[in-house]
Amino acid sequence: MKKKIVLLAAIGAVMILTACEAVTNSNIENQVEETTTEIGVTEIGTMEVGATEVGTTEIETTENAAEEIESETEVSELTGILSVAVVEDRVPYAFYNKEELLGIDIEIMQYVAQELNKELVFKEMPADAIVSAVRAGKADVGITFVRPTSEEVLNKIMEKVEISDIYADSQQVIVVKAESKIQSDKDLRGSNIGVLPSSKGELLAKNISVQRLMRYDSVSEAMKWLEEEIVDALIIDASQIQAITSKTDEMRILDEVYAAEEYAFVVAKEDAQLLEQVDEIIARLKRSGELKEIIYRHIPVE
Repeated sequence: MKKKIVLLAAIGAVMILTACEAVTNSNIENQVEETTTEIGVTEIGTMEVGATEVGTTEIETTENAAEEIESETEVSELTGILSVAVVEDRVPYAFYNKEELLGIDIEIMQYVAQELNKELVFKEMPADAIVSAVRAGKADVGITFVRPTSEEVLNKIMEKVEISDIYADSQQVIVVKAESKIQSDKDLRGSNIGVLPSSKGELLAKNISVQRLMRYDSVSEAMKWLEEEIVDALIIDASQIQAITSKTDEMRILDEVYAAEEYAFVVAKEDAQLLEQVDEIIARLKRSGELKEIIYRHIPVE
């Protein structure tokens, strides 16, 4: 009897172990299936990354839109054209360095155009055409303009255009060839003299009994006249001639210095707002010291 019980117990234990093993295997298979399912979720997550890629496209589209808006903003910022009449051969106020137009007046006009959000366009012309061009509406501003010293001439000009505040001044000097016998303005009597139209140099020359008075439009033209002895002397702005004479021994500047030459801009009489804006910018550049920096860039301080 005892042997039967032991045998049945043994058989029961084996059956229990077998059942447990089956359950264990079943659990492992379930865990594997669950793991596989979890891996499937990760793959779905990869689709979510794909969705992120779609999001990237949206970002790129947004960036393109931003670029378009920025482009539209750049266009809208320019509210028109600021046309400027200029005599290009007026070192250091306006002149070409290779193909680039540089100078004191050019830099100031760049400030003006920037403040007014306008495209800057220069129109080159002779000195005696500046006032007429502004008066006729062919230019908004005239630069490289010397304020006349003669009250009579000044009043006639102011009947046609408005004149801005003065932004620079210089002195008139006499330039001769190195071997010339001219030592002072007293020696100019009976000589051929080159002057800038409506300048203090012209006024000075008219008070001297010169043989011939010739009016030049540009510094290069004046220098050519002197080199070729078409004129015996030039009465010219010191700031225009110093840079040239410092590089040559063929010309010299007399020691005498005359009254200041004043530089200003001209605008049309009916454009009072533009005149006010130009004067305000000149005042601001003076206050900040930027105007002095501009001038010193083109007229180095010795």
